[in-house]
Amino acid sequence: MADIGAARQATDLLIRNFNAFHEGFTARALETGTIVSYARPFGENDGLGSLPQEFRMFDKAELQTYHDRILRSRDVLAAHNNLQETPSLVNPLIPRDTVSKVGIEIERNFQTAWRINPPFLSPNVLAGMIKLFLFQEERIDRAIQTRFRAFLDRHHHAPGRYTLGEDFP
Repeated sequence: MADIGAARQATDLLIRNFNAFHEGFTARALETGTIVSYARPFGENDGLGSLPQEFRMFDKAELQTYHDRILRSRDVLAAHNNLQETPSLVNPLIPRDTVSKVGIEIERNFQTAWRINPPFLSPNVLAGMIKLFLFQEERIDRAIQTRFRAFLDRHHHAPGRYTLGEDFP
């Protein structure tokens, strides 16, 4: 849950500071962090495992779309650069040819500067992502509480702090 909470907090920060963060590369770093943080619990997690399949399925099509796009964006945008697929995943309103164009500036001293127009997450997309993150946090918390109560009914432990694998099964 910490990873999804981190994704939500980073997304909220992006929304509240949208214009300021889009003047440089701050927005891109936060967007990447958001995507990676959300996707992490769904990947291979040595020692913990990934979230069960039930947390990949949604009754609301909007949430399913955001979930699927974020997981796919982790591969083609956050972890690797695939400029051909990126626009349709993150923000489908961005024309494909806008993102894939690479600008090159050659100065008089022959120094070059390269510019790739990375797509950005619009405020509307960010707001939709926050809905997804809140939904996931709430249902994961409910599932943890339900399963943990059932476990404690079978294995009694006194109130206190425990460490998984050391003094707690």
